[in-house]
Amino acid sequence: MIIEPIVTFRQELIVPANYGTIGYMNADQKKKDFSERLNKALNNVGFPKKGAGRQIELANIFGVSQKGARKWLEGESIPKFTRLQEIALHFGLRVEWLASGEPPMYRPGGSKENLSTSHKDTSAYRKEEQVLLDKYRLLSPEDRTRLQAIIDALDSTMKAVTNEHCQQMDLNK
Repeated sequence: MIIEPIVTFRQELIVPANYGTIGYMNADQKKKDFSERLNKALNNVGFPKKGAGRQIELANIFGVSQKGARKWLEGESIPKFTRLQEIALHFGLRVEWLASGEPPMYRPGGSKENLSTSHKDTSAYRKEEQVLLDKYRLLSPEDRTRLQAIIDALDSTMKAVTNEHCQQMDLNK
């Protein structure tokens, strides 16, 4: 839409009525909309319900205070962009969707089905495990297959070493 101002003798700006209203989204509305999107994403992955540990769980995952997590969830504040990126990455969301609502919600390969248990026991994860999980989510399907083959090979090797060690222990009895 192109708005063409009309300049009059008194130099006032007149916007013809057929263009509708010109306005902006206030900060409170942006915060409320963000909290609705965040809560929707958390609901989709089976996160604890409001009043059942949601704030604490979110705070633990992202290393923020419970008060900070509450502000995000209740529409009182929006995290800085770098934190938005972390949240989006963790839950397989597009940053654009989380920040503004621009569809689609999920990144390619980051569907709700793939992440339905991603948050469970996250507080028990060590930081290194979470970093690996986040990096895994960024892999293409082909790279995930290759990584799984490497893990399977390591697992087989470890089982063989363990079996050999157990057999040696039995011989020493």
